[in-house]
Formats: sequence, C-alpha cells, structure tokens
Amino acid sequence: MPVTRESPFVRRLFAYLAERFPLLGHGVLIAAYYSSNQFLARTLTRPGEPMRYDGSTVLGMLTLLCFFFHLRVFDEHKDYKEDCVHYPQRVLQRGVITLRDLKVLGGLAIAAEFVLSAWRGSAAFAAWSAAFLFSLVMLREFFAREWLKRHFLVYAVTHLLVMPFLSLMVFSFATGRWPWEAPLWFGVYAWVGFFVTFNWEVSRKIRAPADEIEGVETYTRIFGTYGAAYLVLVLRVIDTGLVALVGWHLGLSPWFYAALVALFVVCLVGFFQYRFRTSRQTAKRMETYAGLYIIAFDVQKDGTLRNRRNFGKYEDLTITGGKVGGGGDGFTVDTKGRVYAAAGGSVQVFSPQGQLLGKIPTSRRPQNLTFAGPDMKTLYVVGGGAVFKVQMVAQGIKSRGGK
Repeated sequence: MPVTRESPFVRRLFAYLAERFPLLGHGVLIAAYYSSNQFLARTLTRPGEPMRYDGSTVLGMLTLLCFFFHLRVFDEHKDYKEDCVHYPQRVLQRGVITLRDLKVLGGLAIAAEFVLSAWRGSAAFAAWSAAFLFSLVMLREFFAREWLKRHFLVYAVTHLLVMPFLSLMVFSFATGRWPWEAPLWFGVYAWVGFFVTFNWEVSRKIRAPADEIEGVETYTRIFGTYGAAYLVLVLRVIDTGLVALVGWHLGLSPWFYAALVALFVVCLVGFFQYRFRTSRQTAKRMETYAGLYIIAFDVQKDGTLRNRRNFGKYEDLTITGGKVGGGGDGFTVDTKGRVYAAAGGSVQVFSPQGQLLGKIPTSRRPQNLTFAGPDMKTLYVVGGGAVFKVQMVAQGIKSRGGK
C-alpha cells in the first residue's frame, strides 16, 4: 500500500528517510568515516595504545549522524522550490512529509548534538559549535546565494569545507583535546575527507550528453563532457597523495602503498572508459570508481579492530535527483562465508574474498535482509515498504537468527 499524507506519521517518516537519508546506509558510512579519523587521532596522540571503541565513540558517532541529518534538513529547505520543479515525485515534494515536519526533526537533531557534545566535554562541545556555526552559514548560502548558484564549482567547494570541521570534531571526541591541538598530520588527513567527498560530488554529477536534464546543473554541463572527468582525475591524485603522506608519516608497510596504487589504477581505467567510450554506463562508472566499498577489519580477541581494508566493490549505485542512493545497507552471511549486501537495486553477493559473484534483483530498493526459516534457506529482504521471500540453496548461519 503506497504511503500517502493520511498514512501514520511514523510510516511517512520512514518513507522519507528511505528516500533521502537511509539510516543504515548512512550509519555504515558515518561509522567508517568516524573510525578512520578516531584511530588516526589516537595513534598520533596516544602512540602504542591498542585501537578500540569506547563510550566517546558512541557519543561521537551519534552526534555525527545527527549532524548529517540536520544538514539534509537544511538542504531540503534551501532547495525546496527547485526540487518541486525537477523532482515532484519525491516524498517531500508530494507533501507526504512537510517542511514543518523536517524543521521539528532537524531541531531535535541539533538539540541531541548539543547535549551529546556537551556530555563529552568542553573540547568536543567547542569543536561541534564551530562545525554547527559553519552549517548555519551554509544554510544562508554564505550570504551570496545567487552568485554561488551561477558559480557551481565554487558552490560545491564552499559547502564541502564542512568536512575538515567534522574531522576536527571527531578528533576532540576521540581524544578529549581542543580541536586546535590536533597534530599537523591529522590536519593533513582532515583534508583527505574534503577531497574524497569533492571527488565523489563531481563524479556523481557527470552525465553523458543524452542524459543531461534542462535546468539541472551538472559538472559535464559546466566543464564539458570530458573536462569534468579530468577534474575527477586531478582530485583523485590529490587525495591519494595526501593519504600516502600520512601513511609515510605513520611508517606503514609497502602493501599500503600497493593498495593505494591499485585503487588509483582502477579509477584511471574508469576515466579512460568514459573518455573514449562515452555513454550512460561509463558515466555511471566514473561515480562508481569514486565510490563505495564494503570495508573489512580483523577482530582481535580483545575486541579491537586491525587491518582495515576494502573488501568488495558495490555495483549499480543509483542516482536519485542527482544524488547517490542505494548504497550498502543491510548485510548477512551464509555458511560458506559469502556476504549478501542490500545495495543498488538488488542483493549483491560477494565471495569470502570480496569478489562479486552475482545479484538477486528486487523490484524495490532493498534495505535489509536475513536468512530465516526452519532450515535457514529462506532469504527475507525488506525495502521500500515491501518484503521479498527468496528460496535459496545457500544456508544462513543458525546462530545468527532463526531456529
């Protein structure tokens, strides 16, 4: 049954979140972003201590999740009129959820950020306050809305400057130190987040000429069909170089640099595919190569994590309204160690080594999944208000659910 204005508020809210702010998908990305910044902050300030999560991690991750949600609410208010013209099918534009609803929810998110950061201590509160004040300036479009709208690249750069603020906020949550006490090398890594996000921002707005939409700004419309691809390549060189510098300072092994080079080569392949075989598919690959991996760690006996690495590469991430959707949400595994991930418009199945084995298509975007049933051979997939039941040859792990 479709969600309408008359549906219960909770159902309408979840319809909005599924479309514009998938909690599980965003939670995974935020956890990965927070973890990398936290571990680096503690490595630089507390060398020799084992890497572990603690109470400050929970406070920080929740604060970051609320922060990104209030940024989403700010964006909805800024772009509402334009989105009504170009994307009338969205939950907000159809009136299923209203701007007033989002204003209340955004206020609650900001209140939660205030309380959580104050709870962590003065340093965390100061770092959050700086990031929050910057978000207010973003809401006012730096008091130059019309000028920024005419200068699309400058618009993106100014808004992505929030990323170093967020890295410093993680630093203060993780260490209890003031943000201005962050070591130089942490500052370098804070800019990695900026350039990686900038890379992704440009990549997701690259279009083949036939896919341009009148009135919707893209980087290919501004810089030309191939100019935007060259910009992505330059950004990738910068963020890869910054990561390599941080790795050099930490004395990481040659395998770290081999992985960096391998990832860069993959992105380079995507660039050449788009440059010499321009199509909707190769344009989307530019976004994919910018993109999102399943991240794996080795869990130690004491519960700490080591050996962070890319496990598997998602395919078919979708673009909804010019923004990436369908990133990794729920996961489950079978008795053979295969990983099943809800991503894109299907369940993507990976080998224990991270190789994509195949996909189970669904008519609606999947969000979570699990094995169940008497023999644990039924895969249940939920998403978009629907439940899918798939009879499998593979068997789920009984200790993870089911009888």
